[in-house]
Amino acid sequence: MNLYRGVPHALVLCAYQLTDANAFHQMLEEKDGMARLLVCTRFDPSVNYAKKMIVQPGQDLYEAMEKTEGTRQVALIAGYYEFQKKQAVKIISLPVKKMFFFKKAGGTDISLYLSSQEIQDMPDQKSEGGK
Repeated sequence: MNLYRGVPHALVLCAYQLTDANAFHQMLEEKDGMARLLVCTRFDPSVNYAKKMIVQPGQDLYEAMEKTEGTRQVALIAGYYEFQKKQAVKIISLPVKKMFFFKKAGGTDISLYLSSQEIQDMPDQKSEGGK
């Protein structure tokens, strides 16, 4: 995880709960946007919640977060040494629960693998184990 000169290092990971991802995308496009996003603050009204985590090499991390009202996406950004937006940023839309007269974003479990240079989806255990 987070290889630098062939040695794994700790990784800063920020999780954002968003009502809308537009401000997050705009921040990424700014010159110092990645550094500002790695501070993990509520930089815009569309950010309902922000949490910083430090992940150590070889560490399995389970982090439970209550979904805040109005959250529709979870955005993650990882502070890899070799930062590439496509590999270090992941935005996940939460499923929508249909209720009688309105729709509400539902909660979900998100399983990710932090490889040496990118955030990846966890391999499907059903396809690996045949369960």
